[in-house]
Amino acid sequence: MTSVTGWLGVHGREQPDQVYLREARGNRSVTYGTMAALVQRWQRDLDAHGPRPQGRIAILVSDPLDFAVVFLAILVSGRHAAPLDPDAPPAELERALARIRPALVVTDRPLPPACGVRQLNPRMTTRHTVTSPVSSPVSSSGHVASDGPTAGGTAADSATDGSGAHHRTSGGVLLTGATDTAAAAATREIFLDGGQLAHVAAAAARHHQLTRADIGYNPLPLVHVNAQVAGLLATLYSGGTLVLDRRFRRRGFWTMIKNHRVTWINGIPSIVALLAMDPHAAQARDCRLRFVRSASAPLPVPVLQAFEEATGVPVLETYGMAEAGSMITANSPRGARRPARWACR
Repeated sequence: MTSVTGWLGVHGREQPDQVYLREARGNRSVTYGTMAALVQRWQRDLDAHGPRPQGRIAILVSDPLDFAVVFLAILVSGRHAAPLDPDAPPAELERALARIRPALVVTDRPLPPACGVRQLNPRMTTRHTVTSPVSSPVSSSGHVASDGPTAGGTAADSATDGSGAHHRTSGGVLLTGATDTAAAAATREIFLDGGQLAHVAAAAARHHQLTRADIGYNPLPLVHVNAQVAGLLATLYSGGTLVLDRRFRRRGFWTMIKNHRVTWINGIPSIVALLAMDPHAAQARDCRLRFVRSASAPLPVPVLQAFEEATGVPVLETYGMAEAGSMITANSPRGARRPARWACR
């Protein structure tokens, strides 16, 4: 079963009380049962009042738990998520919105009126909080009025298998990025189909041997595909738990990892290097860690060796690219490993 919808449905039924997501430095968490219910609620609301399937919805949300709910709901509903960096300067955000032209922005902050796009608060309360330009009507219930056919409204929105049963079109993610944020012309756009995301996430989970007993830790921004696929979706596939942090902090790191009973870390070379130099690195030996995953950039062999010597925790090197949905290749979690210089040979 390689489907985000399927994974969420199975875990929501079989282990509704199992924690799926937990914040690293707070008391909030979301179980599989709660996540399934929230995603269904978002899906119904988007079908009734949001853009049609395959419409673009931008996500501009700082809180990782809120982001995760919205991200999964957009994928499951057959729409296209366009995550935006919440720390980007206002001028850059305006350029990004003008470029991708989303039908809706789910955001936890007010956008300038000049953006001219409908806005939806990510928090699931008794009703959504909607802000809309004058030209976009809002219904009496507080929802954004639909600007066209909703899900299942036309043949383009759904397909059948010959039996008359309708199947929702696949969602996806539109990634944006730039080597020079001051130059809009340098910005690239990459679309990843939901099926591709699920395939890579399942491959990562199997390769890393993730199970329902595993507890991951992710300090990486969820706007990046690595955190989305190797973090959120690989954990969803395995049925385990993922601890989400807003940013990496070395102070008190190992105490936090021990308290959350973390078994694997989704990291990058700079984090591995900082932890290798941490005077408290030996505390890792008292934790449940199976491995630290390194991705997004080459990991120098001396850094890998220093980290493993200081912590006693193996590093699992992975390499990939955004266009492939994150991971392409990885060292084996068991047995012989090749250093980074061999990764592309």
